[in-house]
Amino acid sequence: HVVTRKYSKARDQIKFRNYLRMNPEEVTRYTELRKKNLKKSKGERVKYRKLKEAYFRKVMKEIK
Repeated sequence: HVVTRKYSKARDQIKFRNYLRMNPEEVTRYTELRKKNLKKSKGERVKYRKLKEAYFRKVMKEIK
């Protein structure tokens, strides 16, 4: 993705990406969560993103 650094959501996404890069065990957990969420959402993008958002917020609280 290409984003503007001034955009706070973009900054959070970069922090999240960097956190995953530094924590391989979290990548495994995140990958499994994404697979489960894909099944739960049955291909509905909005539902999938909402399911994923809770995990993202939890991680962001931990790393801020």
